[in-house]
Amino acid sequence: MLQRNRKKYKLLLLYLCCILTAYLGCYALFYLFFKLPQSLPEIFCYLLSSISGLIVGSSFFLFLLNRFIIRKQHHEKYQIIHDALEQISSGNFNIIIDESDYSNHKTIRELVNKINSMAKDLRSMETMRLDFVSNVSHEIQSPLTSIKGFTVLLKNSDLPLDERNSYLTIIETETKRLSKLADNLLRLSALDSESQKLKFSCYSLDRQIRNCVLILAPQWEKKHITFDLDCPPVMIYGDEELLDQVWINLLSNSIKFSPEKNGNISVSIEVCSNTISVHIKDNGIGIHPDNLKYIFERFYMEDKSRKRDLGGNGLGLSISQKIISIHQGTIQVQSKPTIETTFTVTLPLKNPSTH
Repeated sequence: MLQRNRKKYKLLLLYLCCILTAYLGCYALFYLFFKLPQSLPEIFCYLLSSISGLIVGSSFFLFLLNRFIIRKQHHEKYQIIHDALEQISSGNFNIIIDESDYSNHKTIRELVNKINSMAKDLRSMETMRLDFVSNVSHEIQSPLTSIKGFTVLLKNSDLPLDERNSYLTIIETETKRLSKLADNLLRLSALDSESQKLKFSCYSLDRQIRNCVLILAPQWEKKHITFDLDCPPVMIYGDEELLDQVWINLLSNSIKFSPEKNGNISVSIEVCSNTISVHIKDNGIGIHPDNLKYIFERFYMEDKSRKRDLGGNGLGLSISQKIISIHQGTIQVQSKPTIETTFTVTLPLKNPSTH
């Protein structure tokens, strides 16, 4: 408030100076044209008034010129901000305003900084959106191409029965792949928008994990994989249906990448004072250290050709991480390439505070 009053007083003082300037200037002109100096004192007064009028008049002119220039500069700077906001609103997020131009205006500089940060965040979101659309298009186009190609081959009436059945099996597999992709996309969309109604309840976690292992029995029995379970009885508060999806995703990945005949998967539950940790470990192909930070990204596949052969689409771990986040938990991974991989899910033992 004090600073604002000072600015008002300074502005008032400048206006008074302007009035005085106009007065002295008029006085000097009048003295010059209507009363010529005759004596030495009159000449002295004339020169003094003329010089004073000239100085004050010049000051008044410079003041007006300075105010005009400052206003013009402020207008140009505000116009830059206005144009930048218009560009952002029209979808152009590659906007950066030079903050150094506003170094003398703290409030405006902070506004420019926030605009630049907003544009940066929008650029990042737009990049993610375009990548997502590109990945979805690719994941849809690939099975559709296979289905179309094998459908054309099936039109051949001379096609042997075994080949016909093989082509039909491929079409069925690709159809299931498309259906799974659609289900995962819908599930991700529901989780992101928080439109899915959560059903939290208290239930047996160890029983849930054992049931998931039994559901996947045809897969791990086919590869002759052994299971080691260390799951003591423990109750947990969460959405049982969503957490089912987490354990199915993690166990399915372990089964996919475990070797046949000598594959082994161990599942253990560790109960601490405030948390429960579930460790799922396999002796599969492992994950390269450089790729660990990407595995929870949507559509990320370390070996895309192998993942597609196994029916993956790179969404399972993203869905699992989102579900665990909803439960206020964490999911971590440790891996040694060609040796082992361990996923650790940690959940709160007590009821989440938000539910």
